[in-house]
Amino acid sequence: MTSLSPFKVWCIIADDTKITENCAQLLAQEAVPKVNLAKATREEIKLGLEYLINRPTNPLKRVTLATALDKIDQPNRKYWKENLVDITTLGCGITKPKLAIFKEVFYTTPGEPTIPTDRETLNIEAVKQLKEWGKKKDIDGQSKWKKADWVNALAED
Repeated sequence: MTSLSPFKVWCIIADDTKITENCAQLLAQEAVPKVNLAKATREEIKLGLEYLINRPTNPLKRVTLATALDKIDQPNRKYWKENLVDITTLGCGITKPKLAIFKEVFYTTPGEPTIPTDRETLNIEAVKQLKEWGKKKDIDGQSKWKKADWVNALAED
């Protein structure tokens, strides 16, 4: 019985557009993908995570693709801070020590200047973030409030 050895297949791409060139570099692993979490689709997040988890040097060890993808894709990421510290609170396996590796592929644009007012977004956010937004709207001093109280105060029905 003989075993097949791995080999590379080269191809020539006749399309000389910039997007095709970028795709070819990513596929050949000549370039690192860059994914803006504020605008990324679920598939883009998945591809970025797969790259980080499966790369031979400095991979994201012990991060489960399905869990991380579900946890990252769920919240409204357009309000995340540029330092991506929000990701460490999701329970997706990306902790503060792994954040530097995560940032090699993922980034986000500055958060929107407005405060979200839809209940879906507000319910996903941590109470700490809701309190910060409450202070910006001059809703302060409500130390005994629960998350539901903050959501009700910030939501516009």
